[in-house]
Amino acid sequence: MKEKDKKIKAYIKKTSGSLGPLLKINLGLNEPTDEIFDEIKCEAIKMWKTCKNTSNKKAMGDLIDEIKTMKNIDDNSLYLVNLFGINDRKNLLLNLSKEASNFVLNRLKTEYIILADATRTYYN
Repeated sequence: MKEKDKKIKAYIKKTSGSLGPLLKINLGLNEPTDEIFDEIKCEAIKMWKTCKNTSNKKAMGDLIDEIKTMKNIDDNSLYLVNLFGINDRKNLLLNLSKEASNFVLNRLKTEYIILADATRTYYN
């Protein structure tokens, strides 16, 4: 592991220990409601089932099976979103309810802020 990566990892570990509960409460890092998670999961499955540009149908079936068994824990909701490229993420968000879309957008924004803060601290 590179020295820079070690420093960033140490910073994240250090701040997560003291700020973790605060971040979860104030920045929306909690899991979504079960209804929102199920909505994201159903839409992701629907999009993968209609995906036309894949050459490996077995891998696609395995991915869909994995998605079907996912539980609403940790960051599984964002894992579902991040399975898609940027254009498909946009389509996913457009097909979700306003509440689910807002959850995903706020969660992504929060995670980028945390990552940017860790990186900025390292370089300063």
